[in-house]
Amino acid sequence: MDKTPLNYALAYAALDWKVFPCWWVNDDKTCGCGNTACKNVGKHPISELAPKGQNSAATDKDTITQWWVKYPQANIAIFLAGSGLCAVDIDPRNGGDYTIEVLESEHGKIDSDVLQLTGGGGEHRVFLLPSGDVKLPGTLGKGVDFKSNGYIIAEPSSHISGQSYVWEMSSDPLAGAVPSPLPDWIRSFNINAAHASNETGTLHNGMSDNQYYDVLEALQFIGSDDRDTWLNVGMALQASGDKRAYQMWCDWSQASSKFDQNDQYRVWRSFKGKGLGSIDLPTIFKLAQDNGWVNSNTKVEQLPVIEIAQDQTTLEERLAKKHGLVTTPKELLSFPINTLNAVMLWMESYTREPQRQITMQGVLALASVLGGRKYQSQESNTTSMYLLVLGETGIGKNYIKEAIQIFLEQSNLDNLLSGSGNTSSGAVFTALRLAPCHIQITDEMGKHLQTARKQQNGQIAEGLTAMVEAYSSTTSIMVSKNYSNPKATLAELEAAKTIIKCPAITQLGMATPGQVYENLTTKEIEDGFLNRLIVVDISEPLMSQQATGKLDVPEELKEWALNIRKFNPKSRTDLSGIETDHKTKPNMDLVVFEDGALELFDNQRKTLREREAKGEFSLPDLTRRWRENAMRMATTLAVCENSDNPVITVEIAQWCIKYVEYYGQLFMDQVTNKVADSDFHRLSLAIMDLVTRAGDRGMTERDLSKNSRLFAATAPNHREQAFKALLSEERIIQVAINTVTGRGRKRSCFILPEYFNAANMVATEQNN
Repeated sequence: MDKTPLNYALAYAALDWKVFPCWWVNDDKTCGCGNTACKNVGKHPISELAPKGQNSAATDKDTITQWWVKYPQANIAIFLAGSGLCAVDIDPRNGGDYTIEVLESEHGKIDSDVLQLTGGGGEHRVFLLPSGDVKLPGTLGKGVDFKSNGYIIAEPSSHISGQSYVWEMSSDPLAGAVPSPLPDWIRSFNINAAHASNETGTLHNGMSDNQYYDVLEALQFIGSDDRDTWLNVGMALQASGDKRAYQMWCDWSQASSKFDQNDQYRVWRSFKGKGLGSIDLPTIFKLAQDNGWVNSNTKVEQLPVIEIAQDQTTLEERLAKKHGLVTTPKELLSFPINTLNAVMLWMESYTREPQRQITMQGVLALASVLGGRKYQSQESNTTSMYLLVLGETGIGKNYIKEAIQIFLEQSNLDNLLSGSGNTSSGAVFTALRLAPCHIQITDEMGKHLQTARKQQNGQIAEGLTAMVEAYSSTTSIMVSKNYSNPKATLAELEAAKTIIKCPAITQLGMATPGQVYENLTTKEIEDGFLNRLIVVDISEPLMSQQATGKLDVPEELKEWALNIRKFNPKSRTDLSGIETDHKTKPNMDLVVFEDGALELFDNQRKTLREREAKGEFSLPDLTRRWRENAMRMATTLAVCENSDNPVITVEIAQWCIKYVEYYGQLFMDQVTNKVADSDFHRLSLAIMDLVTRAGDRGMTERDLSKNSRLFAATAPNHREQAFKALLSEERIIQVAINTVTGRGRKRSCFILPEYFNAANMVATEQNN
């Protein structure tokens, strides 16, 4: 069978299973429905085809064919009740693995001959729906849903994890597997009674506590890339009979780039009942010892001991507790210019879940290009700005791109739009020849930085150098690079040379924090591109809207934009012809400073120099453009306030200085803590970040390996070197931690010195 969604859908229908189409998952992990803020990615019906959702499900061949011909990549949903089916849905990310083990230990196996693996590491165990009037539960506990009157997504549908749904090899209904009858106990399952039982009961395990901790420690000395080693470890864990064994194997395996959740589960199931013989826990200990492992059980007893209560707070809460919540000053979440606030509110109509910091960067970019090549301050500051938004994938950054494009198109200013433009030096000049004033919106800025780092002196690196030159040439000229051509005549060489007078590029980039911080070195900082960026690493939550209409640009805002862009404020002369004339120097209009405003910027420069001299900045190179960026922003805001007589007021100056310095400091802190020039430095930063985040809980080597791929993939001797360096510098300390429950042996953990001191101070006070 040709493995297309259409053929799969028809095959399910041939089993008399009712199917209907759902939206798919795009390569960038957004939903096919087009809503970048969709909270049910790849799992909700295409209402155009299935207006009644699961009640539109069909087995009719022609109907199904029509659906998937129109949307060939649509995900397949199986309507359970309509197909005589039900399913146990296990989500390990929400504790499903533990819940199912408890349930099976108390009630017996919940196995079906039809099993599907979800892309997120979960399972769909599919059963026959009991006949008659049977009251069935909706959930079996945390992370385990019971589905009867609902639907499941089926192979080969796409999952937000990047994986696909797939039937377990021996449990594929399209290969003849038939769903098992539903276990009788599920029909009368009482979730409340189960909770009461689980709160007091414990899970039976095949390892003692000491064995469990020894195995966890030993696994850190064993690489998971070699398949034979991987299999031996898995079989040894399986042979232990411990309920935690599979999760231990998965956690250890994830250090390898070869890790595949679906393969992991298939192989694990294949171990059962095979008689593993001599492969058992000593196998793991021998592999670890061959790589230098020495059981630290005796060493732990020699460490200082503190008793710490089990911390039930989230990682984010502990981080906030340590560093204080990063709460953006309220005044930086709106503009001191009413018109820009109106643009901001309009722009947020382009998404259901706007994020104010993202929107403000988008508004600044739009305002920047509107004033480009038209205005300059008394200090020769123009409006051209380079802005960057950092936010995780799925947070919906792209709405500002769409809004800016729509605004300029509806205002008949789409000549200001350009491509990303910085993929090479030649591309930058080509874009400037076509439009000496334009905006570049680069939604994968992180990949540009990554490529530039790998290429070093490659095309993208040259493009970034050209962007640096463009930033510094907004009131002068920019000359293209000379290329060697011995056969060219003088006239040909002159023709090949490009001169751009007063280039005005507005750069709006978007990236994930990881893309930026993982691909930076101090060299990129010293080269000067980064310090020209106004970077906002977003921290505020998304805002929900009841509805979004993607509103047309209000007439008053279009008039405002055209008044800035199309006319000389003094002469009212139409200057639209200069938009494409890169050879002519524009006669830019003057933006003046109100009494006291320029003094604020002079004081800013003085203060920054004094702070740098005192060593207050971890990366002073990043601060060198704060004043210039703030003055450009102030020039922009003055033009937006009154394009006829633009004045940089004290209020505007104060706001712009605070905006640039606030986000500049946050960015510098992040770069300091996350950017490294060597593998050793990068490992040290990773350890410090995780230990800091753990707070008074501490971090074991096991915890570090589980939470950091870099740490897990690092050789044990290199880890030891990093620990020794951090311990000798007293940035961390090693202690034995007892929980207040007293269960299990003391754990060797790394914590910040302040927590050890605080814990022992409390203990001393209690003893006295």
